Amino acid sequence: MSMEDLAQLSFVNEDFLRRHGLNVSNVLDYFYTSPFYLRCGGPESVNERRRRGQRVEAGAAGIEFVVAAANADAREGRLETSIFVLQRVLRRAGEPAIAQDVFYVLAGAVYKAPHVVDIFDGALCQAARAANSILKKQLEVFREAPEEEGS
Repeated sequence: MSMEDLAQLSFVNEDFLRRHGLNVSNVLDYFYTSPFYLRCGGPESVNERRRRGQRVEAGAAGIEFVVAAANADAREGRLETSIFVLQRVLRRAGEPAIAQDVFYVLAGAVYKAPHVVDIFDGALCQAARAANSILKKQLEVFREAPEEEGS
């Protein structure tokens, strides 16, 4: 599965949700069960080292998955209306973390957010197609218009 395919994917782990519900303290555990975690560097992440019981020093360099935001319903464990924003961040010693990817968990369904450049590229391509269509129609009208006589 390519990274582009991940943008078209959603993931729900019904068994996890039935057993544990979903809240700020377990949303990362839920995310770890998704293909997003596996395909986006999860097995090599700081999170995985912690999960394996390895000591991870504060400010350790590497990829880390973090809960960036959660709405009030998510904080209170209301699955049906919960919204979590997770980020895959790159940490380097002495530097602020840089968000690499963003994931949304909406009512238990995990989605990968598109990169801004992909959104811009899509909008630009759509605008170019629209401009091309308009210009073709204008050219057809110009060609079909009778030439003015008596010039």
